[in-house]
Amino acid sequence: MKTISEYQWQGHSIKVLSTAHLRYLWLDYRRDILVDNQLTEHQNQRSFTESRSSFYLKHNCQKLKAHIISSGWPCNPFVTQSAIIDDTIIEKTSELVPCRLPLLMLIAAGALSLMLL
Repeated sequence: MKTISEYQWQGHSIKVLSTAHLRYLWLDYRRDILVDNQLTEHQNQRSFTESRSSFYLKHNCQKLKAHIISSGWPCNPFVTQSAIIDDTIIEKTSELVPCRLPLLMLIAAGALSLMLL
């Protein structure tokens, strides 16, 4: 399952392609970042509730540090994503991760069946 986020900042286009993998019940995903339609190198850091991709953006002959930060509980189908350039949040969005819905329904069904016992 692939999700695409797009951000605009001072004439630059930033596109984030996130692909969820079946590994770890779709909780693991790969992220590609395109700046001005060019694939850019980035470093990933992950924790239980947050994923951060750091990269550089060339603007007016300067290299600015940029981040894409996704946060949310692993089984929650909604993820908050922030785009940060030069320590300034340029946009914050909430996205639905559709492949997490069956996992959430399975957990809810299990919890309901335990309550009925």
